[in-house]
Amino acid sequence: MNLDVTVLSDAPEWVYILAPVLALLAIAAIVWVSVLRISFRNTLMRALEAPELAKELIHRRYSRATIALRSGVIEKVARGHDPSIITITGLDQIWIDRVLSKARERDARKIIELIPDVGLFACFMAALKSPRVATLLLSWIDTSDDLEGLRRIALSGGGESFNGALALKLLSDRLDRVREMTGDPEWPARHFAMTIILQSSDERSERAAWDAFRDPHRSVRAAVAEQITTDDLDRLFQNLYDLYLHDPVFAVRKVSRRRLAAQFADRYRLSREQLSDDEAAHVVDLLELGSEEDEAFAFSCLTSGNPEPALPAARYLERNGSLTKLFEEVSLGDPEGIGRAEGVLRTAAAVGVTGFLRSLSRLNNPGSLALAGAILQEAGPHERITALARRVFTLPLIDAPQQQIYDAAIAAIADRGDHGALTLMRDELSRRRHEPARAAGLLNAIPARAQSLMIDLLLELLQDPRFECRDELHEALLRFEDRSFVSRLIATLRDTSIDSGGHAVRLSVLRLLSALQLPHARQYLLENLSGLGAVEIRELATVMAADDAADIAKRVHRYIEGYDAETRAAVISLTPALGDKSFLKPVRESVHDADPEVRIAAIWALLELGDSKSFNQTQDRLRDPMERVRVEAAHALGAGGSSASVDKVRELLTDVNEVEEVRRAAIIGLGRSEQKRAITVLVELLEQGDEYDDDVVRGLAEKRSAKQITEIVEHLKDAEPRLREKLVRVFRAMGADGERAMVELLEADISSLRPLIAEILEETGFVEATIRRLAHRDPAERRSAAESLAKIATLSAFRGIVMAARDPDPEVRVRVTRALEKLDSESGREILTKLESDPDRRVRKHTLWALERYRAKQL
Repeated sequence: MNLDVTVLSDAPEWVYILAPVLALLAIAAIVWVSVLRISFRNTLMRALEAPELAKELIHRRYSRATIALRSGVIEKVARGHDPSIITITGLDQIWIDRVLSKARERDARKIIELIPDVGLFACFMAALKSPRVATLLLSWIDTSDDLEGLRRIALSGGGESFNGALALKLLSDRLDRVREMTGDPEWPARHFAMTIILQSSDERSERAAWDAFRDPHRSVRAAVAEQITTDDLDRLFQNLYDLYLHDPVFAVRKVSRRRLAAQFADRYRLSREQLSDDEAAHVVDLLELGSEEDEAFAFSCLTSGNPEPALPAARYLERNGSLTKLFEEVSLGDPEGIGRAEGVLRTAAAVGVTGFLRSLSRLNNPGSLALAGAILQEAGPHERITALARRVFTLPLIDAPQQQIYDAAIAAIADRGDHGALTLMRDELSRRRHEPARAAGLLNAIPARAQSLMIDLLLELLQDPRFECRDELHEALLRFEDRSFVSRLIATLRDTSIDSGGHAVRLSVLRLLSALQLPHARQYLLENLSGLGAVEIRELATVMAADDAADIAKRVHRYIEGYDAETRAAVISLTPALGDKSFLKPVRESVHDADPEVRIAAIWALLELGDSKSFNQTQDRLRDPMERVRVEAAHALGAGGSSASVDKVRELLTDVNEVEEVRRAAIIGLGRSEQKRAITVLVELLEQGDEYDDDVVRGLAEKRSAKQITEIVEHLKDAEPRLREKLVRVFRAMGADGERAMVELLEADISSLRPLIAEILEETGFVEATIRRLAHRDPAERRSAAESLAKIATLSAFRGIVMAARDPDPEVRVRVTRALEKLDSESGREILTKLESDPDRRVRKHTLWALERYRAKQL
């Protein structure tokens, strides 16, 4: 003791100073740790009372490592109060992760004691690796009911996969209990059991495995499809094939298909014709990329016309690159190929598969651009239409295929284009405003929804005197629902002068106003008709008549009674279209108005009003002091007057004092007349001299009905050669319409006219042209030609007919035979003799052959 004191007395002085400090620090540390433990425990208790605050109280304040270090405190709270604190703090996941990675018995024991329903499966996985954990787990199973213990392990796993062979080794003594779990109502239990018994060769296990092909849960069916082993390969193939075609779950079908391809490659063959739509859709879902056979199958599904397999087929072909290749390589020079490609790609687009259009922005292939335009009219992303427009609007239109591409792109923009595409369309119209073909197509395609984008440009075009596509422009503006642009139309009307350029603009505005049929615009319309021609006013009147006719008639009466001559003349021209007989009296009186334009308007209005008595009373206008009135009167009376009026016009034509302009107007009018007397007057004029031959021929050429042609032919009968030559000119001028009418007259079989009509048809070159049609590639054309020649039945016609005796079309040959029947007459035998001795050897040869065929038919 004395030694100790001696030693201590020898210690340095700082020891005496530091020792108490260290002691105090140790005591403080112990106190601080105790305080922290108490604080942490209090925090745990608060978390138990309000689990929703656990994130704020625990997880934001304590790291995962800190929670692991303080697991002892958490365990005490769990045992003394509520085991849920382990889950609340996240300690359960720490234990589970640790037992899975390190397979320590101590962690497994804590899990089994405190959180079995959450962590038993993790202990089971550790038991497959660690004998000590395996012993612990089996002991726990033994202390509880075997089946219940196994079921709790399975349910805690939630259907997770594991090594079935190791599990079978672990639970081999409990296999009967495992098999019982295959009937459990919870699928994780069945999946757990099936994973184990699939490794067993026991007969009962195999039976349970076969039954699992029809298990209600997909995971169980997928497990048995993937893992079952059996010697009964036929049964296995049938079960796998059935799952592949019919299982509604993609994952199950995928496993089945993979097993079929690996184990039954020699049996696995598919034919679209042998599959239903549902089965085909399932098959297409699992086709292999890069397989030519699978690609062909997908194409057959896409083009089958059945919608069910079309979507998966299109998706596969897009992933495989097949649709993109088809789209990019199509050629306009292969109409059949482009037709097939369009059918395939349209179907794909219809089910929402349009990835092949992504290459539009870099493509120059005309075939691809044409296809894109056709497809995008119905389906596909709107932005692809914009990409198409950018490509197409830079193309030079030098041929029909490029025009086809252009038209398809415009149609796509009109139907489905977004703001970007419509903006490009507007800019294109602005650039092409003076290219009528392009401008018309663009205007026709402008949709109503584009009004805000297009209205300024369209009104600018309306005010451009050089702009030609007026009808299309009007239709585009009429499609717009918002009519607020009318005030700008009226401003244009007032600001535009009546000159050569302004006239077109004014007429355009007035046509548009009349078509809009707005009550508040009628006055502007009626007061601005002056300066237009009678034909233009009548055109407007037809449109206006569809509006409120009663209101317009009231306004017209007021203007007729007014004093402005131009306005009165203009509104008088409107009256026939209104169909109101109350206008007859003021119009009749206007025939004698002081203003010549009013008189002219009244003459034509009476003609169109259909009051023949009033109209015929205008004959004195043929002697009007103003030449232009006489011109219009002669024209109108010649066109629409009675037979007596025609005679009055005839007198004017023979008046040596009348000016030439009036005479020509009378001839034009007679050319439009329906009176039989008008034909006689015109033919007489041809006979009298040559001065007006061209005008008269044009007038007679307008008369193309069968009745009128018959009348002209009658004049041809006894005509002198000079007149005859002129009348043949008339028939030539009639063109195809007159020739058709003459052929129809031949069917009437008027003996007195037939020779003359046939002669006319020969002189006009119709017979020669018809013979040339016998070489046309279209059988219908050749049949029609043979029929016409048979009706004409002249020597020239028969020379053509016999040349068609060996036509490949039987209908043509039948017509030739019927025509030869006409030769069985006195006049026909004369033609036959000439054919048999024709200078052309081919004609003689074909005549002989045709006659032999005809005689054989007679026998």
